Amino acid sequence: PVVLRIQGFRFWFYEADLDEPPYVHVGKDGNEAKYWLTPIAAARTGRFRTHELNQIERILVTNRDELL
Repeated sequence: PVVLRIQGFRFWFYEADLDEPPYVHVGKDGNEAKYWLTPIAAARTGRFRTHELNQIERILVTNRDELL
């Protein structure tokens, strides 16, 4: 399910993803990335540009507790 929509990004996880540490998928305009939440780090950056990845990380830092 999508758990957060902010600044054009959507953040979601798959219910069957139980065998890995907490993470979310992030999508916008056909691009997709995967971020670990503890600690926040990019697992896969997709085709996002550097400024978008920085924006995603700021959003994750701000909303980390809610996402966990």
